[in-house]
Amino acid sequence: MDGSSTKTDWTAKQPGRGLFALAVTIGLAFTISAAVDLQTFNGIFTFITMSMVPTMAVMGLVWGGQYPPTQNLHQAWRGLALTLLTLTLGTIYCIAFLRYRGGWVVQPFVAIALITSIVTVFFLIIGFGTWPWHKMSPPAQGLMTLVTAFVLGAWVISSLYNFDFLSYPTGVKPSPIASVPFYAQGGPLAAFAQMAPHGPIPWEWMIAYMLWIMVPMWILVHTGMWPLSKFPGLMKQPILGIVFTLVCCIIGYIALKVGIDVMNIEPLKFLVIGISYIFGLLMLLTVFQMWPGSTMKQPLGGFVNAIIGIPLGIVGYYGILAFCNWHFGVKAMVYPGNMFAIGGVMLGVTFPVWVLYTGFWDFWPLAPTPPPPVAAGEQKP
Repeated sequence: MDGSSTKTDWTAKQPGRGLFALAVTIGLAFTISAAVDLQTFNGIFTFITMSMVPTMAVMGLVWGGQYPPTQNLHQAWRGLALTLLTLTLGTIYCIAFLRYRGGWVVQPFVAIALITSIVTVFFLIIGFGTWPWHKMSPPAQGLMTLVTAFVLGAWVISSLYNFDFLSYPTGVKPSPIASVPFYAQGGPLAAFAQMAPHGPIPWEWMIAYMLWIMVPMWILVHTGMWPLSKFPGLMKQPILGIVFTLVCCIIGYIALKVGIDVMNIEPLKFLVIGISYIFGLLMLLTVFQMWPGSTMKQPLGGFVNAIIGIPLGIVGYYGILAFCNWHFGVKAMVYPGNMFAIGGVMLGVTFPVWVLYTGFWDFWPLAPTPPPPVAAGEQKP
């Protein structure tokens, strides 16, 4: 155990451990976000922070924080080493996006292509288990997964987006005025029209859909893949990945039809609703280490967490909205920049800080997370 670790009971188990981590990480996220103005935050700042997420996913879920080998390092040296590697790989990912997708300019369609690649990398890892690269060495698996997410997210899936118009200029649906040019002739970004996708689906709807398919994905993680895990024939690749993706896509589509078409919620506002729910689910997953669902049998524990994630997301939304209004200013928080600011603080800054602190730094300076209990009949490794 690290000599500097705190040894009181509340730090060794949830929810005390998570509450401590939540205070530390929210403080860090707000401090980091407060360093820039709104234009910078919605531009290069969150573009850089979001570029770290795909590498974090690979380092945590594919490499298990063990590549390069850091298991023999004590905290805080291990956390520092993994953080530096994250920054290095994330910077390379960021430069690749700017060079090959954005022509060295951080603009809306490039940022949204990056978000799409983030969604893609999680589906490749969680759904497909890095298939078809799963038989390669861990370093190769991770790197090939990053390349695949880059190609699929930035080019293939992003080709479906249409950035010609801002469909809801006032942020209201139904819109009181017609769509206005965005990348189309006469729009503020018409000079980059040849670079932006002109696919069949309005970009506001498509990016909302991409985030909403992550809601059932994280719920399935909380439930231990139930009910898919009840069918052994599904639990092999690529069948699992295909079924997993189809289930998430169908549920996400139903959610959007209800939210946007039935309830008349403007797509970017519905996007932030989905981000808020994901925020709550990820808080339980990372900061609280699946508690309280981890104390129950599956799938009950997963469904309990899925329910608790809703009020956590609501509280998180209003807390971050208050921070954004205070720091960026109420007058600056206008549509659509306000939607991207709230989502950026939630998943572009706070989530990466959660992963770094709870995963790579292992709640330091608290005691290291104890290994999971060994089931009856199993042997310790």
